[in-house]
Amino acid sequence: MRRLVLLLLVVGLLAVSCGGDAPSLGGARTYYESLDLSSPRQAVATFADAFQRNDFMTVWLVLDADAQFHLQKALNMLQYGQFLDTAAFPEYQTALETEVFPFQSWDSHDLWEFFDRLMLMADRHDAFLIDLSGQVSITSERPSAGEYTDLIADVAGIEGDVIFRMAQAPSGRWRVHQFIAPGGDEQSIPWAVPTANG
Repeated sequence: MRRLVLLLLVVGLLAVSCGGDAPSLGGARTYYESLDLSSPRQAVATFADAFQRNDFMTVWLVLDADAQFHLQKALNMLQYGQFLDTAAFPEYQTALETEVFPFQSWDSHDLWEFFDRLMLMADRHDAFLIDLSGQVSITSERPSAGEYTDLIADVAGIEGDVIFRMAQAPSGRWRVHQFIAPGGDEQSIPWAVPTANG
């Protein structure tokens, strides 16, 4: 009996010690906390990298709370032009019904999943409002109105300076408040682009 108990104890300890199959978050408690948002530049790098990998859940998490709130309001008002270029993609309503809205295929009804699906649809139909799939190079940094910091960047495929308006969260982590394209309407959050889509 003692041997059986000892054997079970050894097997249990081995199982616990070998049970490291969970993905490593580099010591962070949550996935969000594992993201490098330690400075405005690092936050933009994290944002752009996620965009380039079509990881729009991470793009959502790097947007600041105010930007997320504006997108939530746009969703509530069915203003899909805040997510994709509806002028370049007139049949977007049909695509919404077939590619986004079969809710039974969703793993979650969280806003990040809605955002992720809308952005993937925009990618499939070449209808991004902003496209960060190419190289993003920060050229300078300056304070902005309020408590924001502006990073000026060259973005492949966009002519002229692009501004990433960055906000610092209460935790001290930096997040993207707004992306401002040349000629963009700065009243539009988070995507200030030259042409308004409804």
